[in-house]
Amino acid sequence: MKLKALAVSLAFGAAVAAAPTFAAPAMDSVKIQEMVSASALSAEELVVELIAQYPELAAAIVEAVVKANPEAAAEVTKAAMAAAPEAAADIAEVARVAEVPNSAITEAALAAGIDPTDVAETPASGGAPEAPAAPAPSTPSFGGGNGSPVSGN
Repeated sequence: MKLKALAVSLAFGAAVAAAPTFAAPAMDSVKIQEMVSASALSAEELVVELIAQYPELAAAIVEAVVKANPEAAAEVTKAAMAAAPEAAADIAEVARVAEVPNSAITEAALAAGIDPTDVAETPASGGAPEAPAAPAPSTPSFGGGNGSPVSGN
């Protein structure tokens, strides 16, 4: 009896494993671009709507929306960071490529409640930004005030 139950279980398991699954179609940049070009929504509304549906593609969505609406890049960045704060660093990078000013990226982060250092631009060397060197202290002048040295008298 146990052997028959085992055989039925194995057959059922194999049938379930072989059954086709109906997953949502994969989303890629071409499909995102098609959705962006066909939409009647504003750029900000569109980026929020698409990120709500595909949060894992936030940066690609921002890239497509900004490409279609370059004049709204700063506003799209702000809306995207609010919609997907976990992707803020990637969104900031896409915004920089689209030439959104760093001040607008920082404002978008602050408006979304994100620490601006999380989206700050890193130097090309990959290290932490260097602090400007402090000017060397000036040496006191022992002159008479007019630029001439004091006499040895």
